[in-house]
This record gives sequence, C-alpha cells and structure tokens, in this order.
Amino acid sequence: MRLSTVLFIFAMSLAIVAGGLVASLLQGQRFRALLLQATVGALAGGLPAALLFQAARDYQAAYALIADLLGLLVGGFLGGVSTATISNWPGRRRRPWGALLLAVGGAAIGTCALFVAVSLSPRTGPLSFAIGICAGGVGALAALGSEVGGGAPAD
Repeated sequence: MRLSTVLFIFAMSLAIVAGGLVASLLQGQRFRALLLQATVGALAGGLPAALLFQAARDYQAAYALIADLLGLLVGGFLGGVSTATISNWPGRRRRPWGALLLAVGGAAIGTCALFVAVSLSPRTGPLSFAIGICAGGVGALAALGSEVGGGAPAD
C-alpha cells in the first residue's frame, strides 16, 4: 500500500472521529452511535464522490461535467440519506424529517468542500490528505446535521 493511500485513509478516519466527537459533545449523544453515523455517511457519500471527482479530471469536458454533477448528487444524497437512516435506526427520532433534511444539507456542504479540494489538488497523482479530510467531512457533517435536525430519540 502506498503512503498516499495510507494518508488518505488516515485523514478520512480523522475527520470521521473528529466529527463524531463534536456532534456527541454538542448533542450529548453517545459517541459510538455518532461515529457509526459519520462512518456510514463518509463511506456511502464521501468516498464515491471523491472517486468520481478524481476520475472526472481525465474525461472530456462534457463527460467531466456529468461525472462532477453525479459526484455532487451521490455525495449529498447518499451521504445524507444513509446517515439519517442509521440515525433513526436505534430508536425513533422525534423529528425524522428534520434529521433527513439537515443530514442531506450537511452532506451536501461536505461534498462541495470535497469538490473544491479535488479541484485544487494536483492534476496527477493519488488522492491526498486534504481530500481524505473532506471525504470524511461529508459523513461528519451529515451526522451533525442528523443529530441537530432529529432531536433526541423518542422514548
């Protein structure tokens, strides 16, 4: 395994853990549950979006635009929906639609940051540390949005 791949995985993990920690401190929820939410959001939304953005750089202009738009859609939608689904799974949320709406919003913000990070990185070469931070940030922001929007679990 190359050093750049290890750095990418480390950066993505660091962003997931930091996002889960911040969300647990802000909402008073269990850290493990939020870590699971952030991990699912990053793997379902952040990682595919990063790979699509990176691959789009080698395509012709029209196909690159389609790949970039697909990456934005995948990162925002899949990252948010998967995080909100995991958030509602252990116990019913008081506001499940609020959790879904803010999770998709958080994942969309993270995906836009990921797009900027990929656009500013060198054209050739593997995924970098900054891209890993942003890919993990998709799940972290989605988990934070899901917790803020969903409220406390209903008893």
